Amino acid sequence: MKRTLGAGRSCICLGLISMLSACGNGAKDLPIVMMGQLLADKAEGLAAEPAAIIPPEEVARRALAATDRPVLMVKFEDDPQARVLFEIQSNGNYVVWGAPDRRTLTTYRGVLAETRGLKQDMMASDVAALATTLTSGASGPVSHKQTYLTPEYVTQTVTASCTVTAGPGGALSESCRDGETSFENSYSLGSRGEIRSARQWVSPLVGYITITRLR
Repeated sequence: MKRTLGAGRSCICLGLISMLSACGNGAKDLPIVMMGQLLADKAEGLAAEPAAIIPPEEVARRALAATDRPVLMVKFEDDPQARVLFEIQSNGNYVVWGAPDRRTLTTYRGVLAETRGLKQDMMASDVAALATTLTSGASGPVSHKQTYLTPEYVTQTVTASCTVTAGPGGALSESCRDGETSFENSYSLGSRGEIRSARQWVSPLVGYITITRLR
C-alpha cells in the first residue's frame, strides 16, 4: 500500500494553522505557546545561550495537560530535545501529525510512513504488510519499501528484505537490508496490540526517528 500526500500538503499546513489558531483562551494557552516555542527551529543568531533540555517525561506531561487532542512525541537523532506533534489530519489508517514549524510526520497504524520538512524526507513508503506483522506480535519475513530524496533531488527507493523478531513485553525488532543499505528498526506494542512507539530509519541524512504515541 503506497500513499503520497502530494498537493494535499497545503491543506495540511492550513489545517495546522487553523488548529493552532483555535486553541482558545484560558489557563491552557501558556503551555501551548511554550510547546510551539519548543517545536520551532531556533532563529539564527538570536539564542545567546543554549536552551535547557526538558526531559521527555516533562514534555509529555505538559503536552497532555495542554490539549485533549491526540499527541505524538518525537525524538530526532541529532536533537537532544524531545518534541510534540498534534494530529491534524487522518484518512483511514493514515494519520498526519503536525508541528507549528510546519514539519509533519505521517503514520500508518503506528508505523512511520512519510515525513515532510526534514533535511531528507521519507517521501513515500509501503508498510502495510509490516504493520500487519507487527500488530500480530509475530516473527517472520516482511518487505519494507520506502523512498527518499538525495541531495541532488533524485528519488532513491529502498526495497529491503526484512526479518521481524518478537521479543518479551511487546517489543519487536526489524532487521532490513537492500544491497549496501541496511537498518534496524524497533517497535513496542501496547496492551491492545497497537503500535505505541517506534524507532525507524528515515534516510541517510536524517538517520533514525523515535516516535511515541502519548494519546
